[in-house]
Amino acid sequence: MTKQIFKPLDYQAKAAQAVVDCFAGQPRIEGVQYQIDPGKDAAAQSSMFEEGLRNAPLKLSDADLLANIRKVQMAQHLPPSGELATSRAAPVNLDVEMETGTGKTYVYIDTMYRLFAEYGWSKFIIIVPSIAIREGVKKTLEDTEGWFHSLYGHKIRHFVYNSGQLNKLTSFSEDGGLHCMIINTQAFTADVRAGDTGRGAGRIIFDTPDSFQSRRPIDVIAGNRPILILDEPQRMEGAKTQAAMTHFQSPLALRFSATHKTRYNLVHRLDALDAYNRKLVKKIQVKGVTTKGLPGLDGYLYLSNFRTFTDGRKPEARVMIEHGLKGGQVKRKPVWLRDGDKLEEKSGGLAEYTGYTVSNIDVTQRTLEFTNGEMLEEGRVTGDTSENAVRRVQIRETIRAHFERERLLHARGIKVLSLFFIDEVAKYRLYDEDGEKQNGLYAQMFEDEYQRALDELKELDTTDQAWLTYVKRDRPDEVHDGYFSIDKKGRMVDPSVNKTGDEKGEARDESSYDLILKNKGRLLSLDEPVRFIFSHSALREGWDNPNVFTICTLKQSDHEIGKRQEVGRGLRISVDADGHRTDDKSVVHQINVLTVIASESYDDFAKALQDEMADALKGRQREATAAYFQTLSITTPTGPQEVTQAQASELEYWLIGERYIDPARHITAKWHESRDTIAEAVSAGASGKIEEASTEAQAVWASFPYTLQEQAAEYVALVDTVFDETALRRMTGNGRKTVMPEVRRKNLEKEAFLELWNRINQKAVYFTDFDTEKLIASAIARLDSDLTVDRQRIIVTGAELSTGIGVEDVRSRSAFREERSRSEYHEDAVESEVRFDLIGQLASLTRLTRQTAGRILTGINASTFAMFGQNPEMFLRKAAELIRRQKVALAIESLRYEKTGQTYDVSIFETDRYEIPLEGALEASNHVYNYVAVDSKNERSFAQELEAAEEVIVYAKLPRGFMIPTPGGSYNPDWAIALEFAGERQIYFVAETKADTSSEQLRMAELQSIDSAERYFRDVSPEVQFKKIEGYDELLEAIG
Repeated sequence: MTKQIFKPLDYQAKAAQAVVDCFAGQPRIEGVQYQIDPGKDAAAQSSMFEEGLRNAPLKLSDADLLANIRKVQMAQHLPPSGELATSRAAPVNLDVEMETGTGKTYVYIDTMYRLFAEYGWSKFIIIVPSIAIREGVKKTLEDTEGWFHSLYGHKIRHFVYNSGQLNKLTSFSEDGGLHCMIINTQAFTADVRAGDTGRGAGRIIFDTPDSFQSRRPIDVIAGNRPILILDEPQRMEGAKTQAAMTHFQSPLALRFSATHKTRYNLVHRLDALDAYNRKLVKKIQVKGVTTKGLPGLDGYLYLSNFRTFTDGRKPEARVMIEHGLKGGQVKRKPVWLRDGDKLEEKSGGLAEYTGYTVSNIDVTQRTLEFTNGEMLEEGRVTGDTSENAVRRVQIRETIRAHFERERLLHARGIKVLSLFFIDEVAKYRLYDEDGEKQNGLYAQMFEDEYQRALDELKELDTTDQAWLTYVKRDRPDEVHDGYFSIDKKGRMVDPSVNKTGDEKGEARDESSYDLILKNKGRLLSLDEPVRFIFSHSALREGWDNPNVFTICTLKQSDHEIGKRQEVGRGLRISVDADGHRTDDKSVVHQINVLTVIASESYDDFAKALQDEMADALKGRQREATAAYFQTLSITTPTGPQEVTQAQASELEYWLIGERYIDPARHITAKWHESRDTIAEAVSAGASGKIEEASTEAQAVWASFPYTLQEQAAEYVALVDTVFDETALRRMTGNGRKTVMPEVRRKNLEKEAFLELWNRINQKAVYFTDFDTEKLIASAIARLDSDLTVDRQRIIVTGAELSTGIGVEDVRSRSAFREERSRSEYHEDAVESEVRFDLIGQLASLTRLTRQTAGRILTGINASTFAMFGQNPEMFLRKAAELIRRQKVALAIESLRYEKTGQTYDVSIFETDRYEIPLEGALEASNHVYNYVAVDSKNERSFAQELEAAEEVIVYAKLPRGFMIPTPGGSYNPDWAIALEFAGERQIYFVAETKADTSSEQLRMAELQSIDSAERYFRDVSPEVQFKKIEGYDELLEAIG
């Protein structure tokens, strides 16, 4: 049995002390006496219940308390609060943000000791949102009891609230010393209504049981004026929970979480980025296992969630389905379904979903029914023929990652554990008629793959004989075990799981968590053979073992479970065989690497994890650097304007010179203390009345950069964005705004432009002819030479967090460094009951007759047609596209245009305008609009050259509604340009800009559209030059 050895950690002490410092000036009063309600047997029990000891009231004024909080915040570079944040739980609320795995529970236990030592507050209630967290807190209190006794000379008397042991509330109220009660929200929130009394009023905590002298337990608890410690408060924000908390009559709520949802007064932050960069948690590595080349035949469906509405709309169900893409690939994506939705339409026309129309969504039973009689249950997958192959690869990758880590750490005496989460016990353990246990599918897969890995180890040339001996010591069936709920016969069973609410997906079985926690120390011992653990995903919250190095989820990726929650079970720094933390900074991230084997691509997993991290980092103070200011824009009288490098540098130098930022570019206390004076200076300076301002304001204005004074208020607001998320949203909003281009009349009405327009505005129709036999022959040849389909294969991709990542790395999803991928083919034959009308569908997609489509299919090589069996959907889509391209190519050979006599009116420039994002707009003076939309760097560069060129009289990015009909579809050219050289000749040019004009780099469809446009201008507007070009220099060369 290995017990963790605790030691002082500066970052944990800093977090606890931050809370203590908020009450500086509060006198120490150890317990205020009060008379406890003796209940109906007052006379008989008076000697036992007369006196109790409650927390002393807060003596600080609101102003003094707020001043303390602001001082703590500014010392830690946190945004200073403008007021005390209140809640229904308590009038004073302090937030402590700590990343999962950094010892949040330890910190709030230490905080209780410190508050008792400093101010005498002795009665605390730890409120948790689930049984899993409650049991974990209880275990941590037990494990740290001796350590804290060595530090403070006494112990916390702690207990879990139990309505069957109400006598513990008596001791909690009467006794001196430090006391703590742990309670989960379910114990006091069910059916609670303010003012209710009697046996029908919800939980026993609001009842008046005879065994408790007809007193309400909640009243006895409230009499202590306990300080509330809310663990994961974001999961306690329901109206019922908030209302129930008022009954505790607490003066103070301390809120501890890694992911606060509602912000109060934040007094300490150790976020995911800091925790990782300071090496306080494990490094994260992700390996994604996914299936490519899906055939689109299996009717894959996965029901993951429901949502209801209060406006009368019917409920909707979130279902993962397969979706056909243009190139014939099939991907899986989630869709929200409602009654009447047809899956064939939702999937992009996949035949596997023909007849699947939603007929009923039952939120109560968590089911969805279709008109064909099929029913889906929440959490169940149907139609996944590759699932078992994927799970085997996941298990193989987990064993491989485990051995890699174990080989490195065994000599250091560190036990490596790997954790599998599954969705039903039967996949791990089965029982025969006599109750004898047998391997389930995943247990058998594991033992097979483990033996295979052992056999491969025998071929390794390794000098680490000690590790090899350790690995070979135990049989495959000895190194794994299951941790699940246990029934009365001692059999593993699926736990009772909450289906709704904040605890959705979590087990309600207390005994399951007890088993996990009981064996926590044993699993850390190298003498214990179990190194691979299978557990139900509903028990995820119960696992908090520091030596979990690999986590593998053998179930459908559930996007309802956050990725931070998924990795959180393995983030804690590991311990060695003696219980010491392996946190030597020089090697901590060589030793402590958490590998997640995900049932989705590493890219999807990493993006989702980074998005969650970025969301949590929203309130994080940025660095006030010139580079940061350049990412923003200011509002000027002429519209939004990006901050230039010179302006940003001026602002940074001013902040440094006035000591408003420190060497690390963090906002200092001086900025916050001077903010009102700065505002006065800016206001007075802008109005020309600076001489009427205070002396301090005049000094600020005198120091402010002269070149920035005209927009001083905007630049000051930029500085506020460094720490104020609301201010940042206001400033960055300019970058996300759109603008409606306005017509520049003087350009639109120029003679040169009207002349150009009258030459290109002719509407036309095209005529073509081609030989069907020639089409059939060319299509057969094209299919035989170019048609390919994806074989179904399982791909393993990987990445790990880079070293020294920053906020922008997370926000831009570039914090992970990709590793090499590998794949293996899934060789099972593609079989399905889905029947393709291949000829009919191909004829429909290509607009050919069934006879022509049939002749093409019968003419291709047998090896080409065999691809249909490998991937029917991709075969159909890609074959249709290749045939369409051949059809268009033949049509272009004889293509000619004739005018219809109709024209596009110049008013199209008024009516066919659209709002465009400012970031994708270029302010223009020679264009027919004041802003021109540019879709690429090449287009922006070309437009800038047109603006600068003296030869350009006027130009236009042609409206979307200006279309040229072609055999491949309607085509919208890019630019119309009128030029004049030496005042003599005018040139009219229509240009298609491409960054690379080589035919190899352009898609065939683009080339065919451009070829068709050349014929249009040849026949309809021969005096206008049309050409695809790369830039302005190439345009001049074309003119000659």
